[in-house]
Amino acid sequence: MLDARRRVQVDARHGRATTRTLDEDTALKVMGGKERALRPDTSAALLREIGIMNADGSISATHARKYKQICHLATLCEPVIDRLAATRSISPAAPLRALDLACGNAYLSFVLAEVLRLRGVPLRLHGVDVRADVVARSIDRARALGLAALEGAARGAEVARDGAGEDRAVRLASSEEATGAAVARAAAREDRAARLAPSEEATAPGAAVARGAAREEPAARLTPSEEATEPGAAGAETERGGAPGASRAARLAGEATEPGADGQEPRLVGESVVGLSFAQADIAGAARTAPTRLGGVPDLVLALHACDTATDEAIALAIELGVPALLSVPCCQAELAAQLARAAATAQPLAAMVDHGLLRRAYADVLTDSLRVAALEACGYDVTVLEFVGGEHTPKNLLIKGHRRHPRAPVEPHRWRLEPLQARCAALGVQPDLLRRLAAIQAASPTRG
Repeated sequence: MLDARRRVQVDARHGRATTRTLDEDTALKVMGGKERALRPDTSAALLREIGIMNADGSISATHARKYKQICHLATLCEPVIDRLAATRSISPAAPLRALDLACGNAYLSFVLAEVLRLRGVPLRLHGVDVRADVVARSIDRARALGLAALEGAARGAEVARDGAGEDRAVRLASSEEATGAAVARAAAREDRAARLAPSEEATAPGAAVARGAAREEPAARLTPSEEATEPGAAGAETERGGAPGASRAARLAGEATEPGADGQEPRLVGESVVGLSFAQADIAGAARTAPTRLGGVPDLVLALHACDTATDEAIALAIELGVPALLSVPCCQAELAAQLARAAATAQPLAAMVDHGLLRRAYADVLTDSLRVAALEACGYDVTVLEFVGGEHTPKNLLIKGHRRHPRAPVEPHRWRLEPLQARCAALGVQPDLLRRLAAIQAASPTRG
């Protein structure tokens, strides 16, 4: 690989090497003939890191289906981002805050981060899961992509450095002008020396090389101002093979920078910062620590395939905190299936719906998610239910998307309209975990007149 768009293909049999470029036609072919939210050229780092794209820029037939899934997921995230951006001002000092509960491999977190990176929207995301192995994998992945979040004072210092960028650019500009002039003078002397002694250079190559090295030494001594202004920067840039002044000027102009070697620095896109962190914790633990880690109440809560009542716990937390937006893909709706097996058949629309195991499970799935939607609506959310991937990929393919109707209003549990929903559940002989949690929150909150 030469860069994100170019690679060298070696024909070992015939001893040939060919440079292949990922141009627009090739990218369109990789995308299956249609434009995707995550392109193989602009999102190559993410696609390679999660194992969808090969090192040569291709996507195998095995991974093509997964690629289409995450691209569709990215497309579904975009209107949510637009609505959140209209709710409050988002900046590097106040990034969009997201909390991924029961994150697993955190694919949704990384897809969201990539969508925001491409749009230049600052993000601070924290993910939690009870499994140490998936948390460690997500941390490693964030570091490899240069998305690991700065914590505490380090993050404040980064924002402060961004704010001081313009002043630093002015100081460096004068230094780089002096550096450029010095280098130009050295080049002119080298060119003049070459014209004065052509025959000697032709007959004594070794001496000519020695003189060239000697001429480069004074040129190096003529650039002290840059070293004084930015210690160590020139050497670092030279090691990367670029011109020192040009590379720093590009960063100060707001272009994306590559992550540090240790993977701890967040990726800068314009003036925005994308920072991800992950920790081993349950949802209750996340409720206690997330606002502190994120710098405030989350703007968005994610829950992708949180098993059984973990989805209910995530939804209850989002409602309790007054989170403006929620994306949840439920999974393993086993709780109500067990309750329906004990419920009176006469309480159901049809007795056959609970008398037969397959029908009872299907009925429990639909009833569970319907009650979740109804509970969100009763607590002040507008809700949409979407199919986020085709049924051939997974039967658990419903996405519950909720937006709080009044995102800036205080959370007032006494105004939640839970009684009609509780009465309906009692008639069906079920007690969903989500309603129990919301009722407990409502009972513990002060009542306002």
